[in-house]
Amino acid sequence: MKKTALLTIILLAAVSAGFGQKVTLRLGGGWETVTGGDLAKGIQGQSDYLAATYTSVGSYKVPHGGWIADGEFVIHLSPRFGIGVGAGYLRHVQESRVTYTVSTIATAEKITADIRVIPITLNLHYQVPVSSRLRIDMSAGAGYYLTTWNWAYRMDLSLSGYTGYDQYTFKSNKGAIGFQGGLNLEYDLAANFAFVLGVTGRFASIDKFLGSWTDKGGGDFWEFDDAGNDHFAWYYDWLVGGRTFGQLAFQPSQPAGSTTSNARYAKVDLTGFAATAGFKIGFGR
Repeated sequence: MKKTALLTIILLAAVSAGFGQKVTLRLGGGWETVTGGDLAKGIQGQSDYLAATYTSVGSYKVPHGGWIADGEFVIHLSPRFGIGVGAGYLRHVQESRVTYTVSTIATAEKITADIRVIPITLNLHYQVPVSSRLRIDMSAGAGYYLTTWNWAYRMDLSLSGYTGYDQYTFKSNKGAIGFQGGLNLEYDLAANFAFVLGVTGRFASIDKFLGSWTDKGGGDFWEFDDAGNDHFAWYYDWLVGGRTFGQLAFQPSQPAGSTTSNARYAKVDLTGFAATAGFKIGFGR
């Protein structure tokens, strides 16, 4: 770790000297929220269906919030303008459980929705000095959002002393172009070292997740163990009992049927906001 940090400092100093401009490295972390898109609609729809049909106990939770860590390397072309290249890591994970009874069958269902994103960004920066130590940094640009969708579902059944379970997992990687904009408040604590508070907004949506899956069952009712790599993540609206519920499905083909509508590839919407805190180190003049 120490060697990596030293090499990074040497590289930044070399680049700074080569460009003849000041170079800064910003590192930070914080909390963010996303809308979720079809992922959120499907989880909420299934939770609403179980509550309306079986009076379930508990509810499924949507992974709207999560932690973020990021960094950005900025070349300052002038006292006001700069170009930044950044990277980060954000994760939204939520595990939740519901229980209900169908006739004399006691049922427990658990889902784990886990979204992990590595954004690679390119931004244009514009700085406005407020005082000798304080300044505002505004940025906007585009990024590539490499996203991993991990999904796990488990159902446990119990009837007259007999038990069984069905466990399904899905994993897919997909990337897409998105856009982001930010506003940072920077306060110099020393020469070439500043404390930074920031807010970032993002617009990005990803679909067509194709991934690997496993489906395993055991107990007194059945025994099976299947796997493959041909499942897409789908979203559709399901009409049942006069009401429509959003649903997620993991299978090769698009859901269809007389009670199915608006079927499409499920979208994970990363549009949202992040609040971060960190520091900025300066190199060069």
